Amino acid sequence: MTLNGIGPKNISSMVRDMSHRVKNSLMLVTGRLALQARGTDIADVKRAVTDAETLVATIAAMHDHLWRNLISNQSISPSSSKACAGVLRKHLISMWSCSMALHA
Repeated sequence: MTLNGIGPKNISSMVRDMSHRVKNSLMLVTGRLALQARGTDIADVKRAVTDAETLVATIAAMHDHLWRNLISNQSISPSSSKACAGVLRKHLISMWSCSMALHA
């Protein structure tokens, strides 16, 4: 199958590149938020920025998990969705535990 004359090999390469760019962009946002959280002494601002950082990091982790599952299985199955939910749960618990420790 081709897309406007672009072969499958090129499409695959473009999709991998787009995924890599999304992941990098999300990690840049996470890093920027972490810097902002460290740069304030106002507890409410620090908490809000840290929560935003947690959310973006979780989105990045889910993107990575779904991407890896998609390239290994060529689909997202119900069982992989359940595994994805487990990864999401563990990531959120880990991130929020760290966040709560910072605010204690």
